[in-house]
Amino acid sequence: MKFLTSINLLQNELQNAVIQPLAVAPENPVEGQIYYNSTKKTLEQYDGANWNVVGKEYTLPTASADVLGGIKVGAGLQISDQGTLSTTGGGVADSVEWTGVLDTPTDLAGYGITDAKIENGVITLGKTTITPVTTVNGKTGNTVTLTAADVKALADDTTYVESVDGQSGVVTTNAVKYTTQTLTDEQKQQARTNIGAGTSSFDGDYNSLSNTPTIDTALSATSTNAVENKAVTAELNKKYDETNQPPYPVTSVAGKTGAVTLAKGDVGLGNVANVLQYSADNEPPYPVTSVDGETGAVVLSDVKYTEQTLSEAQKTQARTNIGAGTSSFSGSYNDLDDKPTVDTAMSADSTNAVQNKVIKAYVDGIVAASQGIVYKGTINKTDDIPTTYNVGDLYMIATAGTYVGQVCEVGDLMIAVVERKGTGNQNSDWDVIQTNIDGAITEITGDAPISVTGTGANREIALENSGVTTGGYGDTANQTPAFGATFKVPSFTVDQYGRLTAAGEHTVTIPATVATDTVAGIMSAADHKKLTDGLADIGTLKTDVETLKGKDVTKYVVTIPTGQTTATATIAESVDVLSVIATNNTTGEEVMIDSSVSGTTFTASIAKSVGYAVKVVVTVL
Repeated sequence: MKFLTSINLLQNELQNAVIQPLAVAPENPVEGQIYYNSTKKTLEQYDGANWNVVGKEYTLPTASADVLGGIKVGAGLQISDQGTLSTTGGGVADSVEWTGVLDTPTDLAGYGITDAKIENGVITLGKTTITPVTTVNGKTGNTVTLTAADVKALADDTTYVESVDGQSGVVTTNAVKYTTQTLTDEQKQQARTNIGAGTSSFDGDYNSLSNTPTIDTALSATSTNAVENKAVTAELNKKYDETNQPPYPVTSVAGKTGAVTLAKGDVGLGNVANVLQYSADNEPPYPVTSVDGETGAVVLSDVKYTEQTLSEAQKTQARTNIGAGTSSFSGSYNDLDDKPTVDTAMSADSTNAVQNKVIKAYVDGIVAASQGIVYKGTINKTDDIPTTYNVGDLYMIATAGTYVGQVCEVGDLMIAVVERKGTGNQNSDWDVIQTNIDGAITEITGDAPISVTGTGANREIALENSGVTTGGYGDTANQTPAFGATFKVPSFTVDQYGRLTAAGEHTVTIPATVATDTVAGIMSAADHKKLTDGLADIGTLKTDVETLKGKDVTKYVVTIPTGQTTATATIAESVDVLSVIATNNTTGEEVMIDSSVSGTTFTASIAKSVGYAVKVVVTVL
């Protein structure tokens, strides 16, 4: 097989390989190509111009004026283990380093200088003295380099602030500060407008709100406002007289009983959180080199007290920074979110306030109901019972007897619950309210399993003993039995009254026999794994089969022409490539190529052109 593309072994070994043996060098070589010269018995590599022997023994020639080669070390020179050539003193040499010179002078006199000396750091040359500099700005050494910081100057690359919000020189910003700052009311209002923090300086007090809900001081049949507690109480407690009969009393107001006093919280009106704006002057030092980490023409991201256009995100962030709330609050109660709900109907469960008119209607209903009970007289005999009556007519029993089908005692009340006009009268038209306890239960008996003991007001009603022994049945703790282990389960008998009449327990033994082809039993862990793995494989296989059922296998043929290195073909979109087979279009010999798919384009390529066409068959799913 011929490879028409590069092979990447990914750093794996190429073992037992033989370099191609040829009697003469290959034709049309490329740089880096190698072969074994079977005539010269040498391994040769092409450098792009010539074939060179690889690994042949090399003899170092003697160096000359024209030849690069080896030299010998003569007298007065030496070579260290690291290959450094240096003088040793002695011998003959054209020139040596001063450090290699032997017996050098140790003082000025040794060099023939008699009128110079160095004493206590001072140099004297004849009649001239020189005191050398020992340090510069605290720095020492042969070469001292000073920086701008050493002379307390700004560095050459210092970047200055050119302007702040378009101003230069002595700049006064219009920023709202977080230290003490005095602003006019107009400036404060403009700053709040810029960040959408509301149009008023709200101190968080409910009484500072505008458009607060009105709380009525008297009941009204039309008002939808809340009403003062005392107004409701006054309405219910009006003096009883011929023109104002008493209503049944209200039992509670906003969940309170007794002498009720309503507060704001009882009608769902709490205080709004108080948010105060804090700011102060903070003059920067000069020269300013940066503002908030910025240089050049700086534009501050501050809230100003002059007109300013900010995005909603910037307004929200500014309000968050100063705790000004998350909405543009106007200071009006009507603009608040989550205002307390005022119910439009009476409720036994609601803790909300209720509309004035709803309470008025409710109170009026109670009054009307109480006024519906009209005392009409006494009943001494059956003939005293009228045949014409209205709902609410009340009669008191003055003589004991049986009336409207019920045994009545003196003091009992008869109240008409149906209106009659002399005809169609029924006993059920009346409710009888007893005022004594003649009808109280005086005897109590019980059938098994209920027993009643005692007499008079001292009676004991008990459930008879079922005979079941007190205690626990079955295992009292959670059990995780192993194969062959046992555990206990309770058993009970229940009678028609739901009582336990018998209790016991049974022992359950977990089977320990492993199932075989001929014997029933439990499944071992190994067999269970085989089963689950097999089921999983079957599931995967079924999925793959179902997937393949819905797909078509398609083949595409593309040919790389002689002398060219690539060819393309258009294939279906989002397909899976199953195989790519390339052959010599003339001989049918299989060759290796590179291939890729991008969208609907399949590309076949070889590293360099060959002298025959390459046929490529790609199979997709």
